[in-house]
Amino acid sequence: MGSAPKPEGPSPTQIKLEKAQLNLVNQQLADMERARLLPTPEAPKALPGLNPGVTQSSQDQEQAAMQARRQSLRRTAPARSTIFAGETSPKIGGNKTLLG
Repeated sequence: MGSAPKPEGPSPTQIKLEKAQLNLVNQQLADMERARLLPTPEAPKALPGLNPGVTQSSQDQEQAAMQARRQSLRRTAPARSTIFAGETSPKIGGNKTLLG
């Protein structure tokens, strides 16, 4: 039986790949060291506080409610469309005669 070939070591391609990988790792370590040495940014100053919002007084709310009621009555006009007891409404279409 013949003897098996003896291993000769890494191929030239394998050596190039290992060197490239080692260079990449060294470059990443250098980048991390530069980032570590950079000064840390300070937090920005806080914004000034906002003025409190304008609030309505109870008088303003009451006035607004009354105004809303007035506008509602103008829109719906229930007094114009409702016939109360004892009242008569005009006939729709006016008075008709026998002749047409």
